[in-house]
Amino acid sequence: MSIDVIVPFASECEHRQRAFEWVSKRYAERHPDWRLIVGEAPTSPWCKARAVHDALQHSDTDVIIVADADVWVDELEPYVEIVTARARPWCTPHRRVIRFNEVGTAHIIDDGVHPVDIALMRGQLEQTPYTALLGGGLVILPRALYDACPLDPRFEGWGSEDWAWGFALCTIGGRRAQGDALIWHLWHPPQERMNRVIGSTESDALRERYQKAAGDVEATNALIEEGRQWLLTHSSSHPSSS
Repeated sequence: MSIDVIVPFASECEHRQRAFEWVSKRYAERHPDWRLIVGEAPTSPWCKARAVHDALQHSDTDVIIVADADVWVDELEPYVEIVTARARPWCTPHRRVIRFNEVGTAHIIDDGVHPVDIALMRGQLEQTPYTALLGGGLVILPRALYDACPLDPRFEGWGSEDWAWGFALCTIGGRRAQGDALIWHLWHPPQERMNRVIGSTESDALRERYQKAAGDVEATNALIEEGRQWLLTHSSSHPSSS
């Protein structure tokens, strides 16, 4: 089955660009039959939902992978098969995030060392490995489910959009398949944010609304519809969202 990898990316940062180039090469080498489609959105304020929306205008596959531009997961095929076979409605193959620092990332990109080997070395990680966010990093799902439950474009800048999307996917899509893979996160300077958890008070408040609506299909659908209407209202000022 044909797979489109939807990558939201728009940045002038050289470190982010280097990370994306490495990730792109890995997809080309490991999954040559998959198509990688980059979605663009205004860089300020950044909006992941609008970038994904842009990429999906060029996608026609039944199953998509929405993946950040700076992450990689080995052995994706078994998890893609879970979704294509409809064994589960959607899937996150990874459970733990391995976030490399600048030194560790340079070893991976410049020296060609495999991430798993770098992770075993001292002083190569930005922080202790941690549990991935519910809708963050890399998500495999049917296009129909994304259309019914898209990322909310009201999240701008860094933070909370993946968390909210995860709550919505569980409510609208149902129980996901949770893999045990590791997800490798390459280093780049962080976006401006309030702290390591909260990007802005506005985004955190919207995330809280999604969290409170979790498990309630009607309430979650109402939030999704709010986001759709917001996108329509703002599309004239953001051409990539049309």
